[in-house]
Amino acid sequence: MNNSLTSPIKFLNGVGPKLEVLFNKLDVVTIKDCLYFFPREYDDRRQLPTISQLANGSNSTILATIESINIKQVKKGVQVIEAVIYDTSSRMVAVWFNQAYLKTVLIPGKKIVIKGKCEENLFSKMLQMQVQTTEIIQSQTDLKDNVGVIVPVYKLTAGLYQTQVRQIVKQAIAKGKMLVAENLPQYIKQKFNLLSIEHAITELHYPNAVDSYKKAKQRIVFEEFFYYQLKLEQQRIYHQHYAKTDKLVPSGEKIKQYLDLIPYQLTTAQTRVYKEILEDLSKPIAMNRLLQGDVGSGKTDVAIIALLCAIENNKSGVIMAPTEILASQHFFKMSTLLKSLDVECCLITGKMKKKDKEKMLAIIDSQKPIILIGTHALIEKYLTLSNCGVVIIDEQHRFGVMQRIELQEKAKNPHCLFMTATPIPRSFMLTCFGDLDKSII
Repeated sequence: MNNSLTSPIKFLNGVGPKLEVLFNKLDVVTIKDCLYFFPREYDDRRQLPTISQLANGSNSTILATIESINIKQVKKGVQVIEAVIYDTSSRMVAVWFNQAYLKTVLIPGKKIVIKGKCEENLFSKMLQMQVQTTEIIQSQTDLKDNVGVIVPVYKLTAGLYQTQVRQIVKQAIAKGKMLVAENLPQYIKQKFNLLSIEHAITELHYPNAVDSYKKAKQRIVFEEFFYYQLKLEQQRIYHQHYAKTDKLVPSGEKIKQYLDLIPYQLTTAQTRVYKEILEDLSKPIAMNRLLQGDVGSGKTDVAIIALLCAIENNKSGVIMAPTEILASQHFFKMSTLLKSLDVECCLITGKMKKKDKEKMLAIIDSQKPIILIGTHALIEKYLTLSNCGVVIIDEQHRFGVMQRIELQEKAKNPHCLFMTATPIPRSFMLTCFGDLDKSII
C-alpha cells in the first residue's frame, strides 16, 4: 500500500475494481475519505436478545443461523423470502419482502445478523420477523467485529454491505489515522478540552461510550467551524484592505428633510442603526452590513436614509427586491415620499413595457443622482450602474450569491446593505455572516 492519505482505496486489502466503484459512488475515493466517512448511526450489539426473548411488536437485532429457505412469487416481479432461523434458545421465521437479490447469499447453515419488526403470524400464531437489514457473517473475524460491540452503520449503495464497509474502514483507520495531521494548536485543544484528531476519528467510528462519542463529535465539528471562521476572517481582512471606495459623508440636508417629512419619529433602535450605517458610509472602505428586523420594524426608513446619503454625495442609490410586487411597493412608497425632496426614483423590472424601460434607462444613463429600484433586471447587461454609491439588497436570502456579486461588481465596489426579516440568532449570524457587520432593529 502506498503510505499516503491520498492513496486510492484500491490499496486496501479486499478492495477490487467492483468494490472500488461502489465506494466511489459514495464519494469515498481515498484513504482519507474512508477516515472521514462517518457512520449515519450506531447499533448497540453488546447484549443481543435471543429468539425466545423477542416480544411481539418490538424492533430488534438478533444473531441466528439459517435452517431452511423458501422463496415465494407473490406477483409478477415481487418475491418474498421466508427462512426458518434458530439460535440456542428457539427458532422462528424471518421474512424478506421484495429483496430477491439476497437469495444468493441466504444459504442454510449461514450465520446472519438481522434487524426488523417482530409480529405474530395470524395463522400459525408464531412470532416472525419482517427483516429490514441483513448482514451475513462469513467468518469468526466477522463475528468478532459485528457482534458483542457497538457497531457503526454506514450509508450504503446497491451491492455494498455493512460488513464490507466496516472491514474496509477499519483497515483505513488502522493504516491512516497516524497520518492525519493535527492542525489545531495545543493551547486551543486545552482551552476547549478537545480530543486529538486521531483519537476523535477512531471514537466516531467505534465509540466506547456515549461521553467519548460526544467528545469525538465535538472535536470534528469544532474543527469544521474553526476553519470556516478563519476563512470568513480572511475575507474580512481582504475586504478592509482592497474594498476601497468613495467616502459618502452625509451633509444631512436631504436626510433632515426626510426625517421632518415623515409623520412619526424614528425609534431608538432605528436611530442607532442608521447612525451605524452613516458612520460606515463615511469611510473609504465599502460598507458590508447585514440589517435584520421584523416586518414593520422600519427597515425601509433606514434604507431610505442610506440612499439619501448617496444622493447628498451626488451618487445614485440602488435597491434590489426579489419580486416585482415588492419592488413596486418600494417604488411607490419612495417616489411619493421623496418627490417633495426633489429626489427622482426609477423602477426597472423584467416585465416593463419597452417604452417605459427605455425612458428609465435614459434617466439612468444621464448619470443624474437617482434612487433606482428593481428586481433581477438590475443585473442585466444592458444596465449600467457606474455612478452607484449604495446598493441595498432586500430579503437578501432570496437571492443567490452570484446574483449579489454581479450587482456589486456592476456598481463598481459600492457600499452594501443586506436586509432580512428572517430572525437570525446571534450565534448563527457569527457563523454564517462572520464577514459582515450586523445591525438589528
